[in-house]
Amino acid sequence: MKNLNINKDLQNKIIGGGLSFAILVTGYAMGKADSNSSKATEVKSQDEIAREYLDEYIEQRSSLEKEIDKLVKQKEELQNSETFNLDELIVVTPTEENKLDNLYILNGNGPIYYEYHDEFKAFYNLHENNNEHTYDFCPEYVHLSGEIDLLFNYLDDEEIEKVNSRGGEITTLELDEIENRLRSDYQKEITESNQLTK
Repeated sequence: MKNLNINKDLQNKIIGGGLSFAILVTGYAMGKADSNSSKATEVKSQDEIAREYLDEYIEQRSSLEKEIDKLVKQKEELQNSETFNLDELIVVTPTEENKLDNLYILNGNGPIYYEYHDEFKAFYNLHENNNEHTYDFCPEYVHLSGEIDLLFNYLDDEEIEKVNSRGGEITTLELDEIENRLRSDYQKEITESNQLTK
């Protein structure tokens, strides 16, 4: 009977020790799982933060690249921009004779003029002093007749001041802006004139 009690005590101790060990192992495993879960959460939030910084960097870089491209283009345009003397520039509007499709700024002293981008060449009233076969000899030229006007008469005060500050010189870029404005005004006049005649 004594042996049985010892064995029962031993059994209880073994069972108690086993349970304690199981609880210890379970607690350790659960603590480890919580720790891993916490680290996973930290890694995820660090990834999110990194992604936010990366997105912001990409956006700023893209914006800077566009600005650099714009500045490079402006620099190239300025380097390639030719200058003209204002007193050698005229404005020609479309007529039945010259068959132009829009208003143009021409450069030259006459009777030969050049479109300032060299799109075409033009004669002004050359046929009046020669026979009518001048047209046949120069088919690639636009033949101007009638009135032409100095570009100076189309400039606003600010444009005149800017040109005067450079000794009467004007750049291709400035001529582009002026020609666009003049063409826009001309098209408005045509539209208004057509509406009045209806």
